[in-house]
Amino acid sequence: MSETKNKVYLLKDTMEVFANDIDGGSYYFGLTTEGAVRKSISQDLIRAGLHNKVVGVLSTDEEWSVEVTTGLHYKDLAEIQLGADFRSESVTIQEITEDAAGNVTVTPKPTSAGSIIDLEPDRFGKVLEDVQLHTIAYDPDTNKVVADIYWIFYSTLPDGNFEQVLGVGANNIQTLTLTPRIAPGKTSYGVYAIIPREDAESGYGTIVVHGVKSDGLGTLYIDVLTKRLGEHLVVAKTVENYPIVDKEHEEVILTTNGQNEMVVFTYSS
Repeated sequence: MSETKNKVYLLKDTMEVFANDIDGGSYYFGLTTEGAVRKSISQDLIRAGLHNKVVGVLSTDEEWSVEVTTGLHYKDLAEIQLGADFRSESVTIQEITEDAAGNVTVTPKPTSAGSIIDLEPDRFGKVLEDVQLHTIAYDPDTNKVVADIYWIFYSTLPDGNFEQVLGVGANNIQTLTLTPRIAPGKTSYGVYAIIPREDAESGYGTIVVHGVKSDGLGTLYIDVLTKRLGEHLVVAKTVENYPIVDKEHEEVILTTNGQNEMVVFTYSS
């Protein structure tokens, strides 16, 4: 009989992002509100024979995409989308003043040095390498963090689209969309990794205990059933009026990968 794979986690957090650019810079976006990794494939049905039945499926145009939305405005995200680094420089602004009569005065004024990006027409976003998206996984029974989940893409290209919409009383968010590609020297886009945390109990399912009394025989059977992942030491406790327990089953280790496992303790008077 084949082993059933049934490991489950509770995922309820967004993903933080870390990435390097090809010029040696690094970016970290931790205050995100949503992270998405998508794979899409185009499929065409192949039909043939009587009744024009489906005899095959042609799968083509496989591609991946990554999309991250921030909760606050990250200044450096503009570098990725606009394809250039900020530099320190002053600019000339128009200072606007209006008097009580409604007359407006415009005065050119140089600013102190600020962060400047030239809006060049031939820049299309920065190539990012070793893009890492990270979230955490919880045990659905205990609500404890039991694993870290990583998506790592070796090379990605941003879509280069940029939008900034500001409104009264509205929080300004940003969206970064990346397209993974096969990096030079690689044969895959990247890796998906689930790393269990040390000393964290992971798994799903409760431990169920119930007893059945065998009338007239002075015997009590107690079943312990679980499908919680991992190893669990189950110890037979004292039961009133049934002081004797089968020595072989005083302590039992249940090991489960998500399938149901059961041990029966036999007590007698």
